[in-house]
Amino acid sequence: MLPERRRRKPPWFGKPWTCWRSSMRSSLIGILLGAILLAGPSEQIQQEFLAGNLALQAENYEQAVRHYETILAKGFEQADLYYNLGNAYYRLGWIGKAVWAYEKGKQLAPRDEDIAYNLELVNARLPDHIELPDLPWIVTWYRAVKHLFTLGDLLVAGSLLLLLSGLFWSIRIWKQDWQEWSTTAALVGVILALAIHLVALDKYWEITDTREAVIIAPEVAAYSAPLERPETIQFKIHEGTKVKVDQSQPGWIEITLLDGKKGWIRDRAALML
Repeated sequence: MLPERRRRKPPWFGKPWTCWRSSMRSSLIGILLGAILLAGPSEQIQQEFLAGNLALQAENYEQAVRHYETILAKGFEQADLYYNLGNAYYRLGWIGKAVWAYEKGKQLAPRDEDIAYNLELVNARLPDHIELPDLPWIVTWYRAVKHLFTLGDLLVAGSLLLLLSGLFWSIRIWKQDWQEWSTTAALVGVILALAIHLVALDKYWEITDTREAVIIAPEVAAYSAPLERPETIQFKIHEGTKVKVDQSQPGWIEITLLDGKKGWIRDRAALML
């Protein structure tokens, strides 16, 4: 059972209420904004989301899943939607799908504490614990920092720093008394902006070049080739395991585990991230 923890009251609700890590979120702002931007049926999306929340609150988890998946099928995504969906999956015992939903939510809100907490909790209970190769601490630190931000976060931060650098440079021109510190501030801002944009470029390459998936079948055999024969089984993995997808063929995908093992599995055994 997911542990419970009190969350702060969102500003768009007028009356006091509490929300727990194991329960639902009632945030509609992101979904409604997405509906407006895409000229979609925002009222219908709102109704589906509220219906899913009511079903989740009533512990009718399958019905909640149907409502949330209906929203996703319409092309709308939002971190709180994935959070609620992951909780519903978890309550149904669909661990692989719960991991998938939390991972999707983490992509949209990488600094969300509740999504990260539930994902870490579920991952700790998975049957497969793959040992990662040792990496230099600087690489581990860099990856951790990079994954705290979305691509949009990095681009906005870099652009703001460039604007601030331009402001400081303007101060240097118009205020001779402030020339020394404004020049230093402008140069530091440019250097930081370039560094952030380089991280953004690295993240963009990671997003576009890397395909990942989560195993949703209870147990999956990985074969040395896209052919089901007992003698070609390389290893077996279980639901909830996150894998890298290298290539695909009709009905099959080739995966790589975090420890470097490779194999072919049926594509229906995994959900793409």
